[in-house]
Amino acid sequence: MSKKLYIFPLSDLHLGSKGCDLDFFNVWRKTFEKAPENKAIYILGDMLEFPTTRIDSYYTIMSTHDALERLIELLEPYKDYIRWVCTGNHEARSLKDFNYDITKQIASRLDAQYTRSDFFDKIVEGDKELVIYGKHGTKVSKNSNLAMNNFIRDMADIDATLHMQGHNHYCEFMSNYQRGYGDGKRRYYAFTGHFLKYEGYARNKGLPLSQPSFLRLTVDNNLHIDAKKFYRDEVL
Repeated sequence: MSKKLYIFPLSDLHLGSKGCDLDFFNVWRKTFEKAPENKAIYILGDMLEFPTTRIDSYYTIMSTHDALERLIELLEPYKDYIRWVCTGNHEARSLKDFNYDITKQIASRLDAQYTRSDFFDKIVEGDKELVIYGKHGTKVSKNSNLAMNNFIRDMADIDATLHMQGHNHYCEFMSNYQRGYGDGKRRYYAFTGHFLKYEGYARNKGLPLSQPSFLRLTVDNNLHIDAKKFYRDEVL
């Protein structure tokens, strides 16, 4: 790549929940705006709380319509940078219970590519190609190390340089080196963090009480990737 690329994976805003931390999301927005122009956003699901009559209906402060419109308002200034929008398990409730694909609506309003499951993306600059894989995620582990080990194992048959996942609310980044004929290659793995202040679910499930957090990934000319983590208690 002729210049650095800045990647902002974004998930688990849970807009509409009592615990949604819009003050911290404003930190994300300012961080994105300060980054140089060569940048991309990937939305990896659970951007809306989306309660049903069975789940979470007493813990929301917005109607689904109002939460959707507010989400579009928040993200529309950055729509030119949004490449993919994934369905999270919260948005999937709208399709399962009401045959309404709210993720497709979000992607359409933001002029982004849409997926109900996962995606591959390729960013090409000159003779360099960066292959990216993303999905919302399906598993929750007792700690981030177990979660990352499971993620790396699950990605064994995915041919990509960068693998991204939300859902578990961890903010983590690591890489490993895979041997091959001649030169091997390094693969990178990212958990995208979250924007929830409440501790109820994690406390009830015996999970770590993770701080709201997000990642900024930096890709250099040799496709080496580094990450900066932003935690609520360190920036607010």
